[in-house]
Amino acid sequence: MTNSMQLYYLVSLLCYTLTCAQGATSHGESETHNVDKCSLPIEPGMGTESLVRYGFNGVECIAFTYAGLGGNANRFPISQECEAECKK
Repeated sequence: MTNSMQLYYLVSLLCYTLTCAQGATSHGESETHNVDKCSLPIEPGMGTESLVRYGFNGVECIAFTYAGLGGNANRFPISQECEAECKK
């Protein structure tokens, strides 16, 4: 195989990989935006932090310990923000 052919295959593979990754990211983001964050489960996330956050459990906003990474949108820095958003 010539160098130009190897380069062509390498560039094609890179473009394919980037296109697939972009499609997966866009799909996941659109699904998250279509979901009411107050209906999501409270997730503590991952990490080493111990941050007090508030999440809606379906009935009321409760405090939980957030680990600093990950989790979902059902996470508010203060209880008043959680209540304003979720107790409509």
